[in-house]
Amino acid sequence: MKSLRWLAPVLCLLFVGVLMAPVPSEAQVAPPRLTLTVGQSTINVPLGGEGSSTCVPAEDAFTTCYNIPPGPYCFTGECDPETSTTTWIIGDYSATTTSTNDDTVHARLIVTDNSGAGLDIFRMAGVTFKPGINNTGTKTLTVEYSNAFNGRSNTGQYVMGLLIGGNYNAGAGATNFNRTNAINYSGSGIFCSGECAPQPIGSPLSSTVSSRSFLKIVGIGVNGTASLQSPTGIPLPSFDCNTGEGRCAPTITQRVDVTVTDFDQLALASSTHADGCFQPNGESNIETFSATTTTLTCRQQIRQDLRRVARQEARALRLVSGRHFKCPVCKEGHEDEECDDHDNDRD
Repeated sequence: MKSLRWLAPVLCLLFVGVLMAPVPSEAQVAPPRLTLTVGQSTINVPLGGEGSSTCVPAEDAFTTCYNIPPGPYCFTGECDPETSTTTWIIGDYSATTTSTNDDTVHARLIVTDNSGAGLDIFRMAGVTFKPGINNTGTKTLTVEYSNAFNGRSNTGQYVMGLLIGGNYNAGAGATNFNRTNAINYSGSGIFCSGECAPQPIGSPLSSTVSSRSFLKIVGIGVNGTASLQSPTGIPLPSFDCNTGEGRCAPTITQRVDVTVTDFDQLALASSTHADGCFQPNGESNIETFSATTTTLTCRQQIRQDLRRVARQEARALRLVSGRHFKCPVCKEGHEDEECDDHDNDRD
C-alpha cells in the first residue's frame, strides 16, 4: 500500500501499511477496521479508547466503543493543511455540541455483539466529515469499516437492516446555498467459511440534497428528512450463515460515500446503523407489529430499532436546524407513547 500521511492537530505523523487497534478485553473476535479513501489513496485509521467504559453515554455490557481520531487526514503530497488539496477533516459531533476536547462527544464506532442471542448492532456515530481549506469543488470521500461478530450455533437465517441519518450544512462564508451534496450508504456481509464473496445487504441507501434550507442545514434523506432506512415495503434481507464448525460469525462491512461541494459538511449525530439477528427456523417473516404484540420476532426487533434511531435523528435535526420534522413512527406499534409529544410536528 502506498505510504500515506495523517496530520494531527499539532504534528504530522507518517503511517505506512495497515494500522489496527489493539485487541480489546471484551468478547470481540477482533477490533473493527476503518479506512478512508480518496481516489486510489487509502488511509487505515488507528482506533482508540476501546472498551465499554469509553461509551458516552454508557452502553450495555455487550457494547464496545472505539474512538475515531479527529483531525485532518491528508491523501497526497506533503501533509500541510494550508496547501493540501486532498485533505479531509474528521470532527467530533453531537446535536448540541461540536468539540474535539469535550469528553462527552466522540466520533466513534460502536459494536454491540450479543453472540447471536439478541440484536447485533454496528454503527458509526458522533462524527462530521468536511473538506480541508484548499479542497475545493465537488469531491468524494469513501468511509469503510468492518467488524467480525462472535455468532453462535447456526440455527436459522441471519437477517439484517440498515439506516443512515444525519444532516448536511453549508460551509462557513458560503453565499450560494444551492450546491449539491450526495450520500450513498451500503452494507455487505461474509456469511460463509473459506473463500467466499461478500453478499450485499439489500440495495444501497442514497440521496442527493442541496445545502439550502432555513438555517443552511438540511437532512440527508429525501426532501430533507433526517434519515434513510431499509424500505418497509420490502422484506429485510436474510442469509444462510455458516462460517465454519456449524457456527455463524458474520463479518459485516459498511461503506459511506460522502460527496460535498466546497466546504459543506456531513454530520452524523446518531449513526450509520446496521442491525442483525438470527431468525430461528419456523419463525414468522412478519415485520410489522401492534401495541398488543407481546414478543417481538427477529424481524420485528430490527424494524423497531431502526425506527428508534430514525426518531433520534429527527430530534437531532430539529435541535440543530430549528425546524420541525414529523415523528416517523407516530401511532405505530409499541412506540405510541414515545411519540405522543410529536403528534403535531410538521415537515
